[in-house]
Amino acid sequence: MRLGFLISETGGNGSHYKATWPSTQKAVIIEYKLPKQTLKYLIKEIEDITEGGVTWEKIRENL
Repeated sequence: MRLGFLISETGGNGSHYKATWPSTQKAVIIEYKLPKQTLKYLIKEIEDITEGGVTWEKIRENL
């Protein structure tokens, strides 16, 4: 678990991850190599799903 998300690394051949927000069970599949525009979109969606509980600043602190 990272920043409240359940992270699954078992999908495929290591080419992607699945991040699930436990309270809503909403999930996103994240490719190993991610274009910058897609990353920005995912960060916005993460902030929406977590109702501002997880922001880019919090993600950066935990990298």
